[in-house]
Order: sequence, then structure tokens, then C-alpha cells
Amino acid sequence: MAKKLERGARSQAVRDYLKENPSASPKQVVAALKEQGTMVSLGLVSVLKYSKRPIGVKARNVDSSFDNLIRAKKFVDQMGSVEAALEAIRTVEILQK
Repeated sequence: MAKKLERGARSQAVRDYLKENPSASPKQVVAALKEQGTMVSLGLVSVLKYSKRPIGVKARNVDSSFDNLIRAKKFVDQMGSVEAALEAIRTVEILQK
């Protein structure tokens, strides 16, 4: 019976391997990890390899992005419409030049 891995252990194994071998294809990663005794799917490797953020970097600014969206929505509400908010932003842009 296979031993139970901690949550995220397979993903971390893929990240670690890709950090050391960034040019490895997903199939190569699956094969290499299989030799080490860690079974991972091709899909998992592909998602981790081709995600937008660099290997090993966690999403830390999710909260600030959400806060910025809330601020933007409040600004649009104050201006009355998206079009009015965009016009105000364009005006500010011209004034800053």
C-alpha cells in the first residue's frame, strides 16, 4: 500500500524539480519524479510549469488586488458610471503631463 503524502507534497516536489530543471518538459518531470517514487499527473506538472507566476513564488498580493478593486468600485460609484470615472482618469492623466 502506498504511503500517504502530506497535502501539497506532490506539488512541492514538482516545484522543486522545476526549480532545478526549468527546461524539463512535463513528461520528463513526471518520469523523473516517478523514478524518485513520487507519482504526479501530467496535468499537475503542466499547470505548475506554465502558470503565470514564477516557480516558487506564492500569490502574496491577492489581498491588495482585491482592495484595489473595492477602491475602484467606490470611485466608479462616486463618479456615477464607468464612463465618467474613465473620463476623470483621462483628465488626471493629461494634467500630470
